[in-house]
Amino acid sequence: MNSSAFGVLAGVGLDAAILNPLDRLVMETAKTVKLLCAGGIYCDAYLCG
Repeated sequence: MNSSAFGVLAGVGLDAAILNPLDRLVMETAKTVKLLCAGGIYCDAYLCG
């Protein structure tokens, strides 16, 4: 599963996925989806890595 498919599926309600935690692009996509879908007010966790 690539990061594009993961981003789309997570945006429409994907609850769980088996991903490679060493793939930087996938992990950045996961952080971005979490930020956008959770409606975070502050982006501290995203900016700090």
